[in-house]
Amino acid sequence: MPIRDFRLFVDISLRIQRSCRSALKATYEVLSGEAISLKFLDVVTILLKYCGIKCTAAKNSETQAVLIDLIASIGFFCANNKQNQDLLTSEQCSNIIKNLTRLPEYLNVVVYPCLVTLTFQNPNARNVIGRDFNLEFLDEYSKSDKAKKNHLVALLKETT
Repeated sequence: MPIRDFRLFVDISLRIQRSCRSALKATYEVLSGEAISLKFLDVVTILLKYCGIKCTAAKNSETQAVLIDLIASIGFFCANNKQNQDLLTSEQCSNIIKNLTRLPEYLNVVVYPCLVTLTFQNPNARNVIGRDFNLEFLDEYSKSDKAKKNHLVALLKETT
């Protein structure tokens, strides 16, 4: 993948993350169109597969940076949004989940918060992710001090 494509994705990803941090609801409204969401997830699928292979083969700092931003963007996309959680855990997007759960262990620091947002208050999403990932690890992480200090996890709101 050309370096300019990496940089473009990083720029877009950082903009999405900044937007989510400052105005999560407004960002969801922009991304709520099904066509936009599906295009976003198409790009995520391609980049996750490409970057995941590169990160597994060798710790490439530029590839890692793109992958970390990509994973954070997925987490923001799903935080407090059942529609996006359901879309991401649908059969149509199953490769995203499989690729996320197969990333190298050193990326768990970003993968776990992302998976927490994907499964938050969504039993169906938990079942889907549970096919490829041990949910006990995720439950343990959710109760940890690391999770309590994570910006992405801090966005989640109980609606019980």
